[in-house]
Amino acid sequence: MEYPEYKEAFWYGDDFGIKYSDEEIRTILNDAKCPLNNFVGNEEAVDLIKALSFYAWKNNNHAVVNKTTGRDEKMNIALLGSAGLGKTTLAKLFAKTVGLPFVELHRVKHVQEIFDLINKVLSANKTPIGIYNGELKCPPCIVFVDEVHRYTGKSRKSPSGIMNDLLKVTEPDDAILTNGRWVLDCKNICWVVATTEWHLMPTPFRTRFMEIKLRPYTLEDVTEIVKRRFPDIPLNVCEQAANYGCLIPRQALSFAKMFDLDKGYQSLSWEDAAKFVADKKGIDEYGMTSERRNILILLNKYGTISRDRLCMLTGLDEIELFEMVIPPLVKPSVGEALIQHGRQGWFLSSAGKAELKKRGIVLIERAAS
Repeated sequence: MEYPEYKEAFWYGDDFGIKYSDEEIRTILNDAKCPLNNFVGNEEAVDLIKALSFYAWKNNNHAVVNKTTGRDEKMNIALLGSAGLGKTTLAKLFAKTVGLPFVELHRVKHVQEIFDLINKVLSANKTPIGIYNGELKCPPCIVFVDEVHRYTGKSRKSPSGIMNDLLKVTEPDDAILTNGRWVLDCKNICWVVATTEWHLMPTPFRTRFMEIKLRPYTLEDVTEIVKRRFPDIPLNVCEQAANYGCLIPRQALSFAKMFDLDKGYQSLSWEDAAKFVADKKGIDEYGMTSERRNILILLNKYGTISRDRLCMLTGLDEIELFEMVIPPLVKPSVGEALIQHGRQGWFLSSAGKAELKKRGIVLIERAAS
């Protein structure tokens, strides 16, 4: 394959080489038009990413590098938190804020896939991987790896070999990607990883990232997210969507969309449309979906259930079950955990038993083992 040769360091044009004053950059980042300012909630996390954006704006091509330490200090980000907190959205808004191409790696199995995915996005941006000063070099970009713990090899479903490549390419003083036939200088890449299981990552990998922890959304946060997307929906109905979605924005927005569709199709008020959807989706008077209620009933019936068997009994795939359905039962927005996990699998907590009891479901008492 032939690669273009870059004779200048300005991959994205002369405008990315313009030096702005610190005050001008702060004005840009605090303006309402700044993409990061459209993110609701987690203000501390957003402020940290805006700080990284500040240094990127000071550099040619907006490379995410801190040059104030006397050496180029490349900065990578780890977004940590449970499913549904907007980690992918935040990574995309970061890329938009600094004006760099966004590459998302999804379950890659070989280093060549990483190379090809990056080059595909950069080529579409008319800045493909090329030769600079005699070396194969990657222009500045943001590369996002979601659920990065899947690459640790601890799960039988994890791709093999990729963690060693990620260790090498995210090392600031190395930042090389290679398959033996080619060597790619990746010092211009800002790596953004996201995970719900940061503790599973090897320590050398964790030390290469700035950790940014995302807290769970509040009811007010998710209600505002729904209201922004559906401004015609009354605030109290937006709040219902937030509750039905267990304060997970994507689920709340899905409910709001159903409210919107049924309001028009069934010729209903917003309140009646919400009730119609709740009845259709099996949401009970306490705001719990049928899928989550079914998990409580199964655990009451069988006692302790392993991960694989829980997938089989619910008929849900692993990703949907453990990233969307179960999290609100383990970390509810209000109150104690309804289910817990031990060495043998998932089981009901006392709070979960109380949820079944108030629904009139008879609890099965088991002898202590």
